[in-house]
Amino acid sequence: MKVGIYSRNAIEILLKTRFPENTAVISFYDSPGKFHDENYCAVDYKGKPVRLFQVAVHDIDLSVLPEYGLNYNTYFTEASDLAEFIFEAYQDGLDIICQCEYGESRSSGCAAAILEYFYQDGLSIFTDYRYYPNQVIYHKVFDALNEMKRKKQNKEKESVSNENKFLIHSHYGIQENFSSKKMIFEATRRSYRDFWRRIHFRGKTTFSERTEYERRAEYYLSEHLPMLFQVETQEMFDEKHYELCESLIGLYDDIGGIPYGVAQRLVNQTMIHLIVIETNLQTGYWNIADTRKFFHVPVELHTLQMATTKGRNDYQHILHLKCAPFKKDENDYIMDWFSTDQGKVIPSEQWNFPEYIEYQTTLRKALENSSYADPVDWWFQAFAEIADTVFVGVKV
Repeated sequence: MKVGIYSRNAIEILLKTRFPENTAVISFYDSPGKFHDENYCAVDYKGKPVRLFQVAVHDIDLSVLPEYGLNYNTYFTEASDLAEFIFEAYQDGLDIICQCEYGESRSSGCAAAILEYFYQDGLSIFTDYRYYPNQVIYHKVFDALNEMKRKKQNKEKESVSNENKFLIHSHYGIQENFSSKKMIFEATRRSYRDFWRRIHFRGKTTFSERTEYERRAEYYLSEHLPMLFQVETQEMFDEKHYELCESLIGLYDDIGGIPYGVAQRLVNQTMIHLIVIETNLQTGYWNIADTRKFFHVPVELHTLQMATTKGRNDYQHILHLKCAPFKKDENDYIMDWFSTDQGKVIPSEQWNFPEYIEYQTTLRKALENSSYADPVDWWFQAFAEIADTVFVGVKV
């Protein structure tokens, strides 16, 4: 969303030419008073295909409010209505023009609040010599946007049905009043149950040892997994994900260790479960909406087949990627299609980091500019299509 700042003169010139399409306008004008003659009025936007919010408000500082019989709460009471207008414009994919008398104070204060709220970039307006943002306008708009978000979240949380709560409690043992750590702990336990039969430790272990180390991993992830929701780039996510997996592997050193393929499955499967939990309970604990695009998909048999099998078109979400690892020799691997003459695909639980990250990178690149929102979106759909079935004629 682009946010522009205009004066009255600049916008009136623009109105006489080709006015931008797909634009919402926030127009500030002066309240009635001694500073203008009786013919003064707001800018006339009639006849232009714009979504318009016009408001009369004094261009004054916080210290001057009492002179007008106002305080912070009674000044610019339309801010909450404006916040709703801004949210609707943002959701509809519109750009926003902020306009006031001189294009310096009220309009720039409003623009700075919008940029700060949506993009954490309000400082770009405050440091621009052309503008003198009205700080009361800035804080009123910014506060109203945050309050609108809070109300929306509360409304969404209230809409969580008893059926959603039952589903999450019966599947994970989670209640909506659980802390973030407790929910991650239970999601990790669920991940273990998803594939524990396929975990093979590199050393001999007793049942009690396996249980003890499982608990260690669950506690570790409940403490450290949230760092994956705090990244801003794919590179940062990949780096933190690697650190997390290596730390998990290190937890098992005393009993011979686990392969990277087990660690990734535990981390990625837990992330999948947290998406399901958040979708149903709407806790707001994790920044999934902004970071999900960076997530890795769990590597397991079903979706590995969907990603890498050649010559099958009887599944909607099959990808035909040449990125299933086969052993080349004791120390190396080659990537090929799942069903080939190379022999058996290396089981995902036995993967090392090189084949794992090559698979994730190849998959992510193949899904760019596709109809899938992100790799996890593909994974959910592919898993639902292939789950509990086995391709005929492939070597597993």
